Amino acid sequence: MKKNNSNLAIIDIEFTGLDNDFIRDNEIIQVKILNNSTKKSVIKNFNSIKELGAYAQLEHKTARYKGCPLFSREEFEAMLAQIGLSIDSEFWGFGVDQDQKMLSSYNINIGINDIRTHFQCTEFAYRMATEGSGLEPTYLIVTGEYPPVISHSDFSEMILIEKLFHKMKEHEADTYMSIVPFGHCSGMAISDYVQEYRRNA
Repeated sequence: MKKNNSNLAIIDIEFTGLDNDFIRDNEIIQVKILNNSTKKSVIKNFNSIKELGAYAQLEHKTARYKGCPLFSREEFEAMLAQIGLSIDSEFWGFGVDQDQKMLSSYNINIGINDIRTHFQCTEFAYRMATEGSGLEPTYLIVTGEYPPVISHSDFSEMILIEKLFHKMKEHEADTYMSIVPFGHCSGMAISDYVQEYRRNA
């Protein structure tokens, strides 16, 4: 995918917890953005009506970011402007499905290109499907390096995401996935899956 590096944002978002078909009241409690061209960055914490879930509390060491504003579209646009970007910038992140869903609940409907999906369409697809496709395992698989210890509550996570973003140009992605990326058949060739599980396919 062609990237406009002069107006490109690398983004990561943290939540009180993950929504599903039953729970739909989670909130955005942190946003991290990097301007790929200027290397200017911004990170901001946000208060929430709902307390952070246990997993998020373990990372962020708080039940709420009291004293911070609630997240909003206006706050998001102000963060972008602070580092020379806009809502019309090109966005990239890692594992972005939930990020996009949460942003849409704040009337922010942007497309975020997924770095993880890129590598799931490369020669790393099988290892990611069978050994792990989270940020740290993907970093190890793609770079061959053990990642530094990071926290999802500060900007250190963005170091890995940015490194993987730049690694994409070294590994061209196929148009479509060829390996089942997760689930009970993860690691199986999709062509075989279609034959053996026709109804599910």
